[in-house]
Amino acid sequence: EIPPSIQAKLLRVLESRRFRRVGGNEDLLADVRIVAATNRNLEAMVAKGEFREDLLYRLNTFVVSVPPLRDRREDIIPLARHFLANSGFSRRVVKRMSEAVQQGLQAYDWPGNVRELRNVIERAVILSGHKLKIDLEHLTLPRIDLPVQSRSEVTLAFDHEPTLAEIEQHYVKLLLERHQGRRSAVARILGIGERTLYRLLSNSDSG
Repeated sequence: EIPPSIQAKLLRVLESRRFRRVGGNEDLLADVRIVAATNRNLEAMVAKGEFREDLLYRLNTFVVSVPPLRDRREDIIPLARHFLANSGFSRRVVKRMSEAVQQGLQAYDWPGNVRELRNVIERAVILSGHKLKIDLEHLTLPRIDLPVQSRSEVTLAFDHEPTLAEIEQHYVKLLLERHQGRRSAVARILGIGERTLYRLLSNSDSG
C-alpha cells in the first residue's frame, strides 16, 4: 500500500543508508534494521506494477512466513489463554474458558487472525462480568459451528463384557479420533499429563 514515490525513497535509504530530515540540508547515516510485514502477495503486486521489484529484493533478505490462524488451530487455545491471563480486566480474577468455548474457538475460521482472537477474548472477559468461567454466551462471534466432538454423548460398543482397562483404552482412542490425534487436547480433557496418556496408548498397543 506504499505509494510508488515512497517506495523509491525507501529503496534509496536501503541502498545508500542515508536520509535527509524534512527541512534539513545534510544527509544523515541510517544505522537501522528494517523489519517489514505484509498480508499481501508482493510477487503478484510486482507483476501488476504495484510494487517495485528492486525494493522487494532488498526487503526479501530473510522471510518468516506465518500461516493464518485457521491453518494452525493448535495455537488457538494457548493464544486465547495468554490473552485471557493478560487482559486488564481479568488480572485481579483468574478466569477460565468452558470446554464449549474452547471448541467454539477452534471451530471458528478467524478471518481477522490473532487480532480478532484477542479482541474476542477481551470482550468475553468484559461480558462475563464477575463470573469465573467464560461461556459461549460471552463470545461475540458472527457464527460458531460447534464440531461433532462438542457433544457430550459417548457410545462404546463391545461384543463382550469389557474390562475397565478396555473401556479406558477405547475411550482414549475415541477422543483421539474426535480431536484429530492431538494428544495435548486429549490429555487436557482427561485431566492427565501427556506422559500418562502415552503410557495408556503404549499399554493399548502392547495388548
